[in-house]
Amino acid sequence: MIAIVGPTGAGKSTMINLLERLYDTTSGAIRLCGADTRGMTREDLRQHFAMMLQET
Repeated sequence: MIAIVGPTGAGKSTMINLLERLYDTTSGAIRLCGADTRGMTREDLRQHFAMMLQET
């Protein structure tokens, strides 16, 4: 389990958008268990993630 935390503007939302393929990378690769995520369907990929939003 990994938590992505940081101050406003640190890139947390961008990181999640890339991991869940809401954006596709223009160079490089994101790998999950050694497999390039571009070879997975978005539905299959998103089964590996959960998000907990913080409400003040």
